[in-house]
Amino acid sequence: MNAQLAPGVYYQTVDAGAPAITPLRTDITGFVGIAERGPIDLPVPIQSWRQFASWFGELSGAGYLAYAVRAFFENGANRCWVIRVASKDAAAGATASSVLVASAAGPVWSIRASSEGTWGDDLAFTMRERNPAQVIAIDTDPDGAFTTVPSTSGFRRATHVRISQTGATAPQWRVVSSVDPHRGRLYWRHPEPSRRLPYDGPLKGFDLTTPIVVRSVEYALAVYEAGRLIRFYDGLSLIPEDEGYGPARLYPPRPTFDMATGAFVARAPEPVVIHELRTDLSDIRGLDVDPGRVLRGAGGRDGLAALTVRDFIGEPVAIDDGPDAVADKRRGLRALEEVSEVALLAVPDAQVRPIDVHPIAPPEPCVPDPCVANPPADVVPARPTFGEQPPTFTSEELFRIQSEMVLQCELKRDRFALLDAPIDASSDPLGGIRRIVEWRSRFDSKYAALYFPWIRVLDPLTGGEPTRLVPPSGHVAGAVAGTDLAIGVHKAPANRRIEWAVDARWRSNGPCSSRTRRSPGLAPRCRSPSSCSVCTRPGCSRGRPPTNRSS
Repeated sequence: MNAQLAPGVYYQTVDAGAPAITPLRTDITGFVGIAERGPIDLPVPIQSWRQFASWFGELSGAGYLAYAVRAFFENGANRCWVIRVASKDAAAGATASSVLVASAAGPVWSIRASSEGTWGDDLAFTMRERNPAQVIAIDTDPDGAFTTVPSTSGFRRATHVRISQTGATAPQWRVVSSVDPHRGRLYWRHPEPSRRLPYDGPLKGFDLTTPIVVRSVEYALAVYEAGRLIRFYDGLSLIPEDEGYGPARLYPPRPTFDMATGAFVARAPEPVVIHELRTDLSDIRGLDVDPGRVLRGAGGRDGLAALTVRDFIGEPVAIDDGPDAVADKRRGLRALEEVSEVALLAVPDAQVRPIDVHPIAPPEPCVPDPCVANPPADVVPARPTFGEQPPTFTSEELFRIQSEMVLQCELKRDRFALLDAPIDASSDPLGGIRRIVEWRSRFDSKYAALYFPWIRVLDPLTGGEPTRLVPPSGHVAGAVAGTDLAIGVHKAPANRRIEWAVDARWRSNGPCSSRTRRSPGLAPRCRSPSSCSVCTRPGCSRGRPPTNRSS
């Protein structure tokens, strides 16, 4: 194109054709299950195992969700959506651990674990007051509108300050309304009436002939988990208009939309959130904190003992439902319904078999360095907390959950359900393939597939046995996603090595036994008796779900 060096009218040819079509991803799986932490009934996009652990915790003996997600990424996948389920019952539902911090007027903040669960009971906190800016006033306006100081460094609009004077009965708590660095003034009442804060007012009650000390006030919060320092927050303020306002800095985690990539992202959440308890925000008296006092989280509950099928499947939302009713009905699978990215659907904890986890000895206490001034408080590790165990659903309850999975896929027509075969049928040496065929006959859909057998994986949680039996949906979803990403949707994920698998619970009598081949609606994939054979339902092309998705 010629350089447009002179003023004038120029003509330029522009391609008016349609933009390139972005391929529709078929590798993204939606998981619904039990986790030790994380937001409940909130879809969270996850792109690695470490990101999952930061949001939902490590492997848990109470559920299979973490095992399924790890198997998903071990087999070549790179993106999924995860929903944690727990009971919301008022008496036995999930709650978050918390501690209260107060002032002379009463409770001010509730420092809570960022999500519900007994994991928050292992959190401990220390809080101290900090005064980053401290000056002695040169002069104060006779009307009390401002105070002249030698330096305004460290002060800004909405800075919380404590003003004291020798001989005064008690210090005053004020908020800086404006700062004039050229004149060295801290305004207690803004010169412009339209910009005044609720705390503005003249400074009174001091002897103007005696020096006045002005100190900025903010708070530092140290967070420990099992005796180990995991976070340190500095510059927390009680003033809502200040940029360091505690509840505004530490708020409940949620995925955000990234404009650069055009996708939702979930950055690692903070371990704690702060909730405001004051009804009168004009009461700005400082917090009563002791740097040597250790505050421990308490009151956490996992909400697993009262878990029901409704927590997994939710309810249809009516047009006239209010926000509270919508939040109550949009649980589990229903919350995942709105995520258009999901192409595969798995609920590994529909038939969870919890196990007991062996406790881990706490680390040795740290010896403080005597050369370090003002060392942090010695936080003694709390005893390991063991949460509730979820119930074991009956076969009819399992059928109800899997039927809702199939129904959602048939209604949406853009996703495919990965159904785990019942563990009892998969481990029955006498019934063999007959019980699998009987369960498969309950479903008649081209938007679902039944997979078996269950898979043994190495498990660091168990003590006597080094492996744990887990449902195959996580491994299958990872194999499908890994094949789609590495080769393409035209390649079926058959004859593929299953990673992070030690053995299968059920073995055929040789590679693809005649009894299995004659079973209606089953497509076995195995190469040796020790390989992880996976059987699927009709509607699959050599072991892979159909890839057509309608808008």
